[in-house]
Amino acid sequence: MRIEYLMEKNLEHLKTIVSEKTQKNKSRAVNNNKKSVEMGFLGTSADKHDQDELKMATLAAIVNSSDDAIISKTLDGRIMSWNKAAEKLFGYAEEDMLDQNIRVLTPASRIDEQRLILEKISRGEHVAPFETTRLHANGSEIPVSLTISPIVNSQGQVVGASKIVRDITVQTQINQQMETYRHRLEALNKFKDDFLMTASHELKTPLMVLKWYMQSMDAKKDENHRQLMKQRAMQQIDKLYDLMGELLDVAKLKSKKLLIKPSIFNLETLLLDCIHHMDIVFNSHEIVYETNCLESLINADRIRVEQVVINLLTNAVKYSPKSSRITVLLKEDPRFFIVKVKDQGKGIPRKYHKKIFGRFFRIPEHENQTAGMGIGLYVSNEIIKRHGGKMWLTCEDDIGCDFYFCLPKVLPF
Repeated sequence: MRIEYLMEKNLEHLKTIVSEKTQKNKSRAVNNNKKSVEMGFLGTSADKHDQDELKMATLAAIVNSSDDAIISKTLDGRIMSWNKAAEKLFGYAEEDMLDQNIRVLTPASRIDEQRLILEKISRGEHVAPFETTRLHANGSEIPVSLTISPIVNSQGQVVGASKIVRDITVQTQINQQMETYRHRLEALNKFKDDFLMTASHELKTPLMVLKWYMQSMDAKKDENHRQLMKQRAMQQIDKLYDLMGELLDVAKLKSKKLLIKPSIFNLETLLLDCIHHMDIVFNSHEIVYETNCLESLINADRIRVEQVVINLLTNAVKYSPKSSRITVLLKEDPRFFIVKVKDQGKGIPRKYHKKIFGRFFRIPEHENQTAGMGIGLYVSNEIIKRHGGKMWLTCEDDIGCDFYFCLPKVLPF
């Protein structure tokens, strides 16, 4: 609080003090008038006395009405004064703190800080305002701003220190919130940039191929050629549709709008349907199914779980040699059904295992070999997590990969 404001606030009180003291000293001034004239300093002693008392009254008013805690201490750390704001801030009454060591307010981690402050004050140095923490009576740490100055006696000797302590809890909380918002904004900007870059790159290729097929249809009048180009153009349109679906899923996950519509169904039936679909679409790999489960009922979103399985099988086909075997295994433990998709591809280096389920992540060694946006595993992992399951992998660098996911069983009543 500014001194000018406090002076104005206490002006009436101070005027009353001055008026009372002026009346009291009138008689004293008359009695001493003759002596004062002879000594050559009429009224000087009385005026100085009044001025000193006025200064003390002003200082006391400022200290007591301050919103900041104001504390004075000796050079060995003993507390000599403690205002109302200090009582409010630290939770100690004045009578409990006078003559106590200032270390009672200092966290263990800040003891060296207190020692350095006293060393500077002993040398007559001012301590620049700084932010730190101090202890409340209940043991909690309070973020504060400190301003510390030496107290000097009439002989010019440093005899103690005056400390102004300002509670910056609200300011600290605001700063922390601003920092959190800044990080979120940076993350959103990065997501936007990655999203736009990935989308533009991946959508450009099928659009260019589609354009070429359409131009080729016009260039040749042969009906068989036109039918072939039409078929291939439809494949590119399907690819565009799939890409848009993946991008939309990422956007929904980011905004937490990806809906899960659970129903009870047989997981084994879904796995067999997915394998049949892959055999029709690709027909380039041997997909083998194995299980020892008698029942495989789960309560999940069938379309979303199918999306996960198709993604894992598509990756297995994409990254493993033609005609190689892909194994789909269904097993169980007391609480979960566990699905494993095993391929015979190159494998994933161990250094990428923790990143593989990240958004837009692609293995650098594979980027130039196969197309993709690096979001299939990210979306799949999020879908499984939202069903109360988890997804993981085990593989060596050059021996293929085993991708797993588990989903909770429908337990009998």
